[in-house]
Amino acid sequence: MVKGLDSKVEAVGGPTMGADPIATAVSVVSQVEGNPLPAFIVRKEPKKHGLGQWIEGKKNLANGAKVAIVEDVVTTGGSSVQAVKRAEEEGLKVVAVFAMVDREEGGAEKIREAGYEFKAIFTKRDVIS
Repeated sequence: MVKGLDSKVEAVGGPTMGADPIATAVSVVSQVEGNPLPAFIVRKEPKKHGLGQWIEGKKNLANGAKVAIVEDVVTTGGSSVQAVKRAEEEGLKVVAVFAMVDREEGGAEKIREAGYEFKAIFTKRDVIS
């Protein structure tokens, strides 16, 4: 899905913990394929010590870098929209949101209403039927 975007994505990341293995896997595969995409994570709250960062892995990204937010599951879309907000507050440009599963409970619509492309590999209907 990242390769299919009109905009070239420079990194992938999303809300910790669900996005961590997905962003890491995409990053590893991109490296193997010769087109490395760094991974980053968006914390639920800023780190309580050190620099108090919302995003880990940002040092690998230029200000204004185009990124994709990845999720394991999207239900209401709240965590995705929050991750987009945090990433953009940190100077990143979010071009799309991707999920493994869309539970079809309004999250896709909320993300699209916020102005972002959204795609899921599976929907609840695909998994249950």
